[in-house]
Amino acid sequence: MTAKGTILWLHRWLGLLSGLVVLILSITGCLYAFVDEITPLIYRQRQRVVPGSHAMVPLDRLRETAEKAIGHPANQVFIPNRPDAAVRFIAYRFDADAWHYGAQYPYYYTCYIDPYTAGVMYMENTKYEFFNLVFHLHFDLLLAGAGRWIVGWSTVVFAVLLATGLVLWWPHKRSALRQRIRFVWTDRTRWKRKNYDLHNILGFYTLVPALVLALTGLVWAFPQVDHTVQRLLDGGERPSGTVTVTDNRLPGPEGPLERIVRDLWADMPGARYYLLNLPDAGTGAPVTGLAYPYGRQRYQYTLNTYEATDGRKLSGHRYIDKSPGAKYRAMNYDIHIGNIFGLPGKILAFGISLICASLPVTGAVIWWQGRKKKRTRAS
Repeated sequence: MTAKGTILWLHRWLGLLSGLVVLILSITGCLYAFVDEITPLIYRQRQRVVPGSHAMVPLDRLRETAEKAIGHPANQVFIPNRPDAAVRFIAYRFDADAWHYGAQYPYYYTCYIDPYTAGVMYMENTKYEFFNLVFHLHFDLLLAGAGRWIVGWSTVVFAVLLATGLVLWWPHKRSALRQRIRFVWTDRTRWKRKNYDLHNILGFYTLVPALVLALTGLVWAFPQVDHTVQRLLDGGERPSGTVTVTDNRLPGPEGPLERIVRDLWADMPGARYYLLNLPDAGTGAPVTGLAYPYGRQRYQYTLNTYEATDGRKLSGHRYIDKSPGAKYRAMNYDIHIGNIFGLPGKILAFGISLICASLPVTGAVIWWQGRKKKRTRAS
């Protein structure tokens, strides 16, 4: 067998082994690409409120209302920075030892609260919300740790397929290049040829961006990859970028959550939204507060920690203070979904994912036709 024949054999069987997973990851990637644009439209009734003529109810009182409605303590608070938006309290329990999604989250709810009346607008069973299921299907195939392992190694195989595909695509003669980069179809072109061209030509044009999607995905699949990339960018060191602060403000009449949000607002008044990660009661762990800017600068978020009991600021972590490795890590999600280039980048990522979804299908058809051809010759 020649070297190219060996590469073809490897390309074929690796494609067949990983094809279904690549198809699922690509389709779910397409579906999730515009989640930030779609959900405000389809969930408008639960996310929007009529601004009241009086001040908003303090966040700590909203928390009491939400936790009473949910029946469980809140883990997160999502606060859009606009006067006509509901505040969301998210409560879930995560079982790290579970082997599938259903057992991984015994409960997962989002309570939408009107910040002017403290009324419950909607109780969402987030465990079965469509885009949340799409996300977890993309992340781990709804199979928890085993699924994450399958996704990770299938992504590695996909990167190998891109490399071997380029070798197989490369023309022997320059005169054959035209057929490798253009669809030269006529009315007499057979569908087998069209299928081959769709696999070959689209695969070539999407090679580089598809490789970017694959490599950025590996950061979540394998913690070792994440740590290695950050260490390389940081020159072997891991500076924290965290600034410890001394908060000398005396506790005011407001509760700790209200105090935390006011501090986040002071750090980034033009944020798109604020997110609070609340610790379990009695653990002594701090509250993590994040302020996310608008648009493609989402990765330039501010992260602070606060004392859970009184809202005192413990540390600040701004984007500009991060190390090169930490800056890249913050950007990784936006690179993966194309948001780093705004809406055009998301559209590009959607198109690339759609083509990636077609590659296992067109490749399987090529393999099947090859098998039929061999059987015909044998008979």
